[in-house]
Amino acid sequence: MIVCGRPVPAARVFPRVGVGLLGEKFRAGYDEMMNSALERFTSGRGGWRRSLRVGQVLPGSVLLIVVVALLGLALSEGGRQFQTLTLVQVLVFALCIGCAAPGAIRTGPVLRAMAGLVLVMGITALWSVRADSSIRGILLWLTYLGIVLIVTSTLTGLNPAKRFVDGLIVTGGWLCLIGLYLFWGAGDPRLRWYSTFYAPNAFAAFLLLVLPLAATRYGLAGGRRETFDYGAVTLLLATALVLTFSRGAYAALALTGIVAVVVIPPASRRIVLRRAATAAVLTALAVAILTRVPGSVIRRSASLLEPGSSSVQDRLSFWRGGIQIFLDHPVVGTGPGTFAYVHNKYQGRYYAQDAHNLYVQMLAEMGIIGLAALALLLGALGAVWIRTLRKARGREEYPLLAGAGLSLVAFFLHSGVEMSWQFPANPAIAFALAGVLGWYDRWQRSGMGTPPAAPRHPGLRIAVLLVLFGAAAASVTLLAAEREFLAGRRLFRSGRWAEASDRFQKAMQLNPLDPRLPSAQAASFQQMPRGIERADPLIRKAASLDRMNAYYPVQLAEALLPHARGADALHEVERQLKSALDLDPLHYPEAYARLAQLYAKQGRVEDAAIVYERAVAFYAARSIAGDMVRRIMLWPRVAALFSESAAFLAAQGKTDDAVAVLDVLLRQDAAWQPAYRQIADLYQKAHRDRDAYFALVAGRAQLPDALGVSVTLPRLPGVVHRVYPR
Repeated sequence: MIVCGRPVPAARVFPRVGVGLLGEKFRAGYDEMMNSALERFTSGRGGWRRSLRVGQVLPGSVLLIVVVALLGLALSEGGRQFQTLTLVQVLVFALCIGCAAPGAIRTGPVLRAMAGLVLVMGITALWSVRADSSIRGILLWLTYLGIVLIVTSTLTGLNPAKRFVDGLIVTGGWLCLIGLYLFWGAGDPRLRWYSTFYAPNAFAAFLLLVLPLAATRYGLAGGRRETFDYGAVTLLLATALVLTFSRGAYAALALTGIVAVVVIPPASRRIVLRRAATAAVLTALAVAILTRVPGSVIRRSASLLEPGSSSVQDRLSFWRGGIQIFLDHPVVGTGPGTFAYVHNKYQGRYYAQDAHNLYVQMLAEMGIIGLAALALLLGALGAVWIRTLRKARGREEYPLLAGAGLSLVAFFLHSGVEMSWQFPANPAIAFALAGVLGWYDRWQRSGMGTPPAAPRHPGLRIAVLLVLFGAAAASVTLLAAEREFLAGRRLFRSGRWAEASDRFQKAMQLNPLDPRLPSAQAASFQQMPRGIERADPLIRKAASLDRMNAYYPVQLAEALLPHARGADALHEVERQLKSALDLDPLHYPEAYARLAQLYAKQGRVEDAAIVYERAVAFYAARSIAGDMVRRIMLWPRVAALFSESAAFLAAQGKTDDAVAVLDVLLRQDAAWQPAYRQIADLYQKAHRDRDAYFALVAGRAQLPDALGVSVTLPRLPGVVHRVYPR
């Protein structure tokens, strides 16, 4: 029989009970008997049972496990749930160990190129600015490498390959049904589909991996049933893709269509074109029925061509930031998985978790050698796809291979304008399709028969097994540390500081490279008596583990400032605050306030005024309140900085300058109620009752239902008589 793609006698899989006592002449008869029994057991009516030949039982089960694992990733927010992701990683590593232990690994150009990329990631991680994130990134790529290895090594024929790919298509269809359910329940025809992904663009990337595959199978289908089945799935996937309103996905699909024209055999182009037109008309009809908003898709797509489009400008800003990071770290970058922590120093319009461009992010995180390794991987994928298409031309497997390659083309094109790699389900499915191409390339070269056994290299096999065991152990350890951290955070929020500190300590023992853990324990100590002495070294440790994160210098400065005595202590606080503002000038408005307070405490009033003036000008140039996400995360703290700046100016006797600062705040958010009260208070303290009254009137006009402003009016009973004498 075939185990993980390698010929193995049945007696090696099933125990020889008593065979050794019967002698060698019975061994051959025993093997024949076991194979015959398995064939009878798995034979029967129906295509599924007939396909379960003896040599496909175990590999078919492995591939089914892979499909279920990929479905689990997709259902868990695209793989962003840490527990599910860890479970899938351990499962993939275990299956790889099952292939590597008996020497059943099948190598190929794609597998070697991916191994080279992972090796480069390990090298660049030595210079990482955040080692914990780089280790997590390497584990992710090892998981993708493991998926390619499993698929390449366990596929034994065309029928298993078809069933495996059909499983991926069904996974996409199931997610579309979930998206339809959410869309229908929301009752909003303009709602963008996102299914189990919280980001529509990420869901669109997922659909790009299965839609070209299903559409190619539909266009080149031979029988009526096959045409109907793949046509129905194509209609469902295409409708979902359109309703994600992802313009980058539209562009990637259009460019993939151009490639498809070259790939489709000339003899089949007429019927493919007719079926494609039918699918397009039915998709447009389905979208019109669901949305009831004529032209909404066209209008959104056309907005992409507008020079002032926020999507375009944001991406240009991210890409410029990524290029600047690369120019500062050209050879090895800042380390895998570190873009989100480094970009804050280079941000333009907005912060970013990723560069929205795989290739720019690879340059930033891994430098020129990382981009070269990625180029070699893409080159290997392209070469294998072209070679398999040439070998499969005119054969039954051609639609399968053409669709897999077109899906990869669409995905990697889309990766140039979007970073769906933050959702591990997307690259996991992409590399599962890459494994199918790698399997066929090797399978066809062996004469369409059983793949030859892999060459035996005991040393290499031991090294591979050690890496896999280490990766599995690291994944489990990281999960255990994450659970301890989350438990400690719950205890911290409930005010149980000592218990929270113990949890954070256990988490640090499991994962000493995570900077969040010493920082969290320091925050627990700060709530206890005389906790600053214990918190100081922990915060400094966190800062050393995450050298580009401004949070830790801010945390340390705020811990030291109330207890700072003497020139050296004050200088240390100033150094930490300046370091934080250099690393991230946008997200820590309280750092400007603390620096100004420090200068005022030292009697450096002019320096404090300069800090406030620069901070107000910096935030005034950015529409913080106009963006929903930044308004929620950042605007209250920015408004507090403006308010403190105005109070500082008023204390210097500059009432008009203080009011001007608050006017700048109100130009960004005219409904910010505390600003009207503060303006009135400033005028009243300056004995300018008329101006105070009109400030309150203006506030009530903006906020007629605001209780605070309505209650404030009676505080000035004589103003009305002085302004409007009877």
